[in-house]
Amino acid sequence: MSFFRTISPRAAWADVVEMWRGEQRYKIHFMGAALFATLLIFTAFFFESGFKIEPKPNKIIYVENWTADRTDEEIMAERKALMVEIAERKRLREEFERERRESYRRLGERFGMDMDDPRFVNEQNKAEQQAEAETLPDPDTQDAAEPDAAN
Repeated sequence: MSFFRTISPRAAWADVVEMWRGEQRYKIHFMGAALFATLLIFTAFFFESGFKIEPKPNKIIYVENWTADRTDEEIMAERKALMVEIAERKRLREEFERERRESYRRLGERFGMDMDDPRFVNEQNKAEQQAEAETLPDPDTQDAAEPDAAN
């Protein structure tokens, strides 16, 4: 603890004043450059912090209410319409992915890359798409087994 007993703010200020009163006037220029660089860095961090970003709006999830007296035909029609909508969304997503891959392929060819190289073909992505297609339920085959379980 004897180290902290010898330190005082008055003595520290006296050391700073003595150092700056020396004959080497270029110290002020270096101090100014150091302060400017520090201020520049802090300003960059401040503006890059994203304080102007508004919070994301809450995601609203709508829940459908069904009447208890729906017939099986109405249920089947709704499910088939839903499956058509899911298939349309999947088709649009695949089309978007295909266009994106084609644009990357054109970009690669423009820069002289061999785009037929197996390193650029993503077989894992194709396998995942096939697995996802197999997991989508078929409403016609699924409902054939459900009536016995529902009763």
